[in-house]
Amino acid sequence: MKRTAKRTRTAGTAPRKPGVLMTFEAKGTAPTIQSAARKLGVAPTALDADFGVLAIDPDRGMFTVRVMDEAAVQRSAVRTGVGGPFSNPRIAPFGRTRSR
Repeated sequence: MKRTAKRTRTAGTAPRKPGVLMTFEAKGTAPTIQSAARKLGVAPTALDADFGVLAIDPDRGMFTVRVMDEAAVQRSAVRTGVGGPFSNPRIAPFGRTRSR
């Protein structure tokens, strides 16, 4: 009888959502999903609301969002003040972690 490895997830982790990160410039107050979508030229539904709008460098007005729609990525990439697409790799500890 052949045994196969069973894939398991660490408790409390959700499966990865597809999508890429796009950066954009915004002056003034912190942008909302709706204002980020306007800046990128996409519908708010193309952005991952659970990911939200994250400040990369608030002093320079740089923010990022996760774009879930490939067509929206293509439209956004040609706009002024928008960067990307960038990958969104999982960040995890390297090696064994110490238990407390």
